[in-house]
Amino acid sequence: MPGRTTGGIVRTNVLKLWVVLMSVVAVGAAEIEIEGPQDGTYEKAEYLVAHDIIIEEGRTMAIEPGAVFRFRRNAGLVVKGALVCRGTPTEPIVFTSVNDRPDEAPQPFDWTGITVRKPSGSILLNYVKVSYSTFGVHVDYRKDALNIKNTVFTNNGDKNLSMLDSVIAVPDGRPYSFIGVDRSMVAADSARVSEGVNARRIARISLAGTAATGLVTAIVGFAGSQSAYNKYTETTDPEKAGDYKARDRALRAVGVTGTVLAVLSGIGLGLTFYF
Repeated sequence: MPGRTTGGIVRTNVLKLWVVLMSVVAVGAAEIEIEGPQDGTYEKAEYLVAHDIIIEEGRTMAIEPGAVFRFRRNAGLVVKGALVCRGTPTEPIVFTSVNDRPDEAPQPFDWTGITVRKPSGSILLNYVKVSYSTFGVHVDYRKDALNIKNTVFTNNGDKNLSMLDSVIAVPDGRPYSFIGVDRSMVAADSARVSEGVNARRIARISLAGTAATGLVTAIVGFAGSQSAYNKYTETTDPEKAGDYKARDRALRAVGVTGTVLAVLSGIGLGLTFYF
């Protein structure tokens, strides 16, 4: 039948565009870019730090097991409030270079490090890994501001851990502990973490489920549409051709609806990591 070749080309291009859109949504959800002031609970995810992230005085950044923070050159983490990292033996929290990926070559000095500022900066690190920075962790005043357990420092440039002008001897690549608990920080941490995992987690689960439903709907719709279109191009029966064409249009609409639902839900899911 005349004109069907052009329709097939358009259909193929639409399908390719749909695959690209789905790929963009998937890649965008894989790494979350953050910079500037931070506060609240950060769930397991991969974060890209383009410029310094700062925890202001009176604020707490609580990080959950399995989170990975990759820092670009000259970026670091400045702690004026409280940094609380509670990893596990199987899911440590990682602070590392943006180049720490398969097929790339991270190096010492790739990013600055974690700086604890006076008068109220405090850190609690448990099962954490700090790699490829310039100075690891530095505290610029003397106070019981450190609570470090089971933390591994590897391939850092100048040093792994320091306080004022003193370098604390830390073995490279082996779990290390240094206890100096700031009790006010621990109390604030307990209060914040208890209220942290909440509506955002529920929203993420709901949006992820909706995105998955939309994706499945899109796949089923487009696959059914393609099947109907193939039968339409092959049949010589005008009555059946009309039926196949109507089915093709209906299923294509289902595919488009599913795609829109998946994309919008994916965008909503990504936004929950920023607000």
